[in-house]
Amino acid sequence: MKYFTNEFYDSIDNAEDRRDLYSLQCKMYWDDFDSCSSRLPKPFVKYYKKFGFHDDILNNLQLVKRRTKNRVHIDVITQFNNAGRTYEIHYYDVIKFESSIDGNHYAEIGDYLDGEILSVDDHYLSHEFGFYSDPGKILIHFQKLSFKEIT
Repeated sequence: MKYFTNEFYDSIDNAEDRRDLYSLQCKMYWDDFDSCSSRLPKPFVKYYKKFGFHDDILNNLQLVKRRTKNRVHIDVITQFNNAGRTYEIHYYDVIKFESSIDGNHYAEIGDYLDGEILSVDDHYLSHEFGFYSDPGKILIHFQKLSFKEIT
């Protein structure tokens, strides 16, 4: 994470002007996100800006091998649940996937706490998100994504 790190939260816990610091950090993040949001599907951007996946439950995460004539691609497919609705995010052409889930701290894969979607370069984006079951996190570098409600 670039903006919503543990160090950032630790620093605002002891600050008198924590609301101002949090607001400033959010503004910096959303400005950065807006600079790459045109590379994402509009329904995804609309949902993300409204809800941000905060408090969603990650129900499913799959690594999928997809073959084309010339090469093998790795995709990541996730399903999040929010208020009885399930959404699928399909990340295409994943070049980096990292996860650290500590099952001893949480009974299920976790409630989505914070996430950041940022540009890696002109071709790839990153989506990093953490859980209440800190230090759990997932990092995905991908070329494009699709987003849909499935229930």
